[in-house]
Amino acid sequence: MKVDQKGHTTILKNTQGDCVAFLEKVTTQHNSFKDQNLILDMSKDKDVKLKQIKLFSDLSKTHKKVKNHLSW
Repeated sequence: MKVDQKGHTTILKNTQGDCVAFLEKVTTQHNSFKDQNLILDMSKDKDVKLKQIKLFSDLSKTHKKVKNHLSW
């Protein structure tokens, strides 16, 4: 995973092309990025399917809750 920070935005790039492993890595390291706007770049995985992208929905909901709570 490659991490690139620009201001309040962090781009997390899946460098291995494995969507599930990328999700696990981002989930376990989420506390490091919880106050940032996140962009998850999965363009390296040319065979990514909608079903795999939907696996990120729980992480997305968690991130939104944390970000909303931090802005209070």
